[in-house]
Amino acid sequence: ALLPMMVEMILWSAEQDPETQATDEFPVPARSDRATLIASLEQQLRSEHLLDQPTPVSDSVMLS
Repeated sequence: ALLPMMVEMILWSAEQDPETQATDEFPVPARSDRATLIASLEQQLRSEHLLDQPTPVSDSVMLS
């Protein structure tokens, strides 16, 4: 799952890069309730980009 890493990169950019495209509002939920933010982003991405595709197998499920 790359989404948690991407959230971390956006947080770093918001703090370190004066020319970042990260909004001023993003760090607040990313720091206070990261799990909810990531779940919300994941749901939004799935609904907008995976309309006709099945939900992928969870990372915690191992295939034999």
